[in-house]
Amino acid sequence: RAVLAPDATVGDVNRVLEENGAAIVSMGAGSPIVVLVVDPVATEEDAQALATTLADTDPFLAAFPGRVFGGSAATDGTPGRPVGGLAGRAAAATSTAASKMAATTRPATTATTNTATATSLNGTAMSISLPGGWDANAEVPYAHLELMTLLQTWKTRPLLSDDIPIVLADRFGDLPEHSEVPGLGSVDEFGGFHGSDPTPDGSRYRGNDGFHHAGLIGASWDGSSLVGIHPDGEIDAVVVGGLDMSEVMREITSRLEGRSGPQVLVTPLNFSYDPTVPIPMESAMLAAEWKFYLRSAGLEERVLHIASAGDTGLLSPLYSVSHTTSPWNLATSYSELIDYVDENNPTEADRAEFVEFETMLGIGLGLDSGPTDNVLIVGASGELGSNLPSSSTLPHLITLGFEIPGPCVEADPGGDASLCNGSEARYTGTGAAASLVGGLASYLWNLAPGRTQSEIRNAIEVGYARGGGIGVVDAYHAVLALDPSLADPAVREMMLDVTGDRSDYPNLDEPNGIFDEKDIEVFLNRIHALDGSSLRAGDFQFDLNGDDLVDSEERAPFDLDADGSTVAETVQIDVHGETLELDEGGVTDAEILCYYAHSSLYLGSTEERDRLLECVQPTGLFVELSPLPDRVSADESVEVTVTAGFRAEDGSIELREGVEISFESDGASVQPRSGVTDAAGAFRATVTFGSDENEMTVGVWAESDDEEVYREETVKRRNEIEFVERYLYLDASVFSVYNQDVGIPAVDIVRRYTFLEEDGAARVDTVLTEEGEGSRVGMTVRGNVRTQVTTSVELGGQGGLDGVSISSTSQGSITLESPNFDILSYQAQA
Repeated sequence: RAVLAPDATVGDVNRVLEENGAAIVSMGAGSPIVVLVVDPVATEEDAQALATTLADTDPFLAAFPGRVFGGSAATDGTPGRPVGGLAGRAAAATSTAASKMAATTRPATTATTNTATATSLNGTAMSISLPGGWDANAEVPYAHLELMTLLQTWKTRPLLSDDIPIVLADRFGDLPEHSEVPGLGSVDEFGGFHGSDPTPDGSRYRGNDGFHHAGLIGASWDGSSLVGIHPDGEIDAVVVGGLDMSEVMREITSRLEGRSGPQVLVTPLNFSYDPTVPIPMESAMLAAEWKFYLRSAGLEERVLHIASAGDTGLLSPLYSVSHTTSPWNLATSYSELIDYVDENNPTEADRAEFVEFETMLGIGLGLDSGPTDNVLIVGASGELGSNLPSSSTLPHLITLGFEIPGPCVEADPGGDASLCNGSEARYTGTGAAASLVGGLASYLWNLAPGRTQSEIRNAIEVGYARGGGIGVVDAYHAVLALDPSLADPAVREMMLDVTGDRSDYPNLDEPNGIFDEKDIEVFLNRIHALDGSSLRAGDFQFDLNGDDLVDSEERAPFDLDADGSTVAETVQIDVHGETLELDEGGVTDAEILCYYAHSSLYLGSTEERDRLLECVQPTGLFVELSPLPDRVSADESVEVTVTAGFRAEDGSIELREGVEISFESDGASVQPRSGVTDAAGAFRATVTFGSDENEMTVGVWAESDDEEVYREETVKRRNEIEFVERYLYLDASVFSVYNQDVGIPAVDIVRRYTFLEEDGAARVDTVLTEEGEGSRVGMTVRGNVRTQVTTSVELGGQGGLDGVSISSTSQGSITLESPNFDILSYQAQA
């Protein structure tokens, strides 16, 4: 890689290249950097010597050994491999060097956005969505999905747009089609197949790196287990095999420029696997070139860039910091890149060369006003949530990057199943971590395509801050951060809407877009039923505070007022003249339910809400009755426990011995019906449910020191209905209406009415033959039906109707006689 001097001419450049056995392979418009192909060299030292020779000539300002990326691993100066590019890629310098190095920049293109410019999300709430192969009653198969709260987040999945693609620049080896990454575009358009042969230690094999990272982003939703963060996303692969870093940057820029509107760029790759190269001066020039491409193409405002921090954490401080591992990391870490050059004690000549290089790019003339602001540098956390030792230091955030499961294509030739067992592998490093965050970024932006890249970046940072300090980006809180306020609470409305008219879990109706008393009833039933137990996949939709539990006791941070702040505040809401005060630093699922049930989000019955929820706990005597089952059978008995005591003004409670307890019941019996609490403040009784009522109520009174309080629970009886078909009967007063002409030849129509008498004997009541008039065929038969009846019309005769029969079945009902139902009989049409 070489830098043309400002006064270089085409003749001088070609002369020096010919003298040194080199030719220009590629160069970018407006950039003085050219990539050369040279005769093969044996060592890195030989490559450096040739670079020094070129830099000492007049046409070149600087030169560095070229380092190309292989298909599966970097091939940095491998003996026998040409430095600067693959053999056979030599090209003549046919363009005028002066025009290629011109400091004028292309006009910045307007940063376009998606057609959806509103800040609200796409549509209305829908039911919980789980991967196709998952059982809602099974445990979550992969821990990282649970730790990142993806199951709480995926309730919004049906609302995603598909407008914002992911551009993934990575090392791709041989990449056959693979159903686990359906959104991955073709990778044959550039670079072809490179680096498939395993390295001597067997650590690199077909289909790794780029394919693996694509799987972490978007493995198929319909797979049996493996699933990416954003499995609906479109992934556009940029193949870096055989390219120098300067060429990689140009290829990425070209791909991004090829689309209008927002895009997410994910770069799991860094300078090379040998972090001691390139030298600081070369790094600074590449960072300046990247900033030049990004800004001159107008990409900064419409591209969110998720970059890996690098895996140099175990090296010396000079190379372990994340900003040294890639051009984009360096470009976003320094307002002025000359500051980075100065930190590394350059010679006066080197410093002057860099200033001259930036001047040639137009940097310093308005293009370099601050660092690039569209990058999130992602480090990796280990098993305990701390920074993974190998992860480069000082990233913007860290998330899971230790043994993350994802798809692979071919078993590791070295036999290491953790690398790939033929279908699944475990990936460790910042490339895996960046891929997870890149998938989340795409998910968020497709959920709210009208937002800017800075707003999506902010939502991810909120998710990281809400991750509880365990080295994870919390996807659920990142999605919640998309609500700009409670005046536009689309995400919160979705999370609170879990059913329509029917609240009988698990047979819930589809959510109806309204948060009402039916939703409250479902949440309370699940809170009582689960009570902090380990969740199954289908239960996560009821976890409101995102702590992977559904209960009324455990607390977790939650932004109740949707102000976007990561600083916990105390919020208040009025509940019947009483003030409900909650600390956002830790709230329970039940408290979140109370807060929103008394907010503008609630659209149901206030009377039913108040019956279901007791949000402001009164002081003094209290009584609690253990929850009754969701459904009971006739004559079923259940043991219940009553606890009683006193609640102080600070919310603390004291269970009391000797509180008088008495029961009331409707449709059930209780034994014993009265008594006093024991030393633990408890009283136990057995409730037996009757057989004559659909709904039964059990109430309990507590009395102590002239105070009296009441609590009740309601339960529904499970009903079984047996349908007995007594007889079939079709009213003989039947008339028919011929349908419109359909151009059928003359035909005889035979009508037969067949039914069963009560004794079960079949009898043909009427056989009627009519001659058709030649063009009318088909008829509608109407009659009164007392229960289900099947009628048929048999057609016979000439030509076009041979073998045709028409049948229909009525849809009627039965009069039910039972203490539980009163269903009217009615007439149906057959």
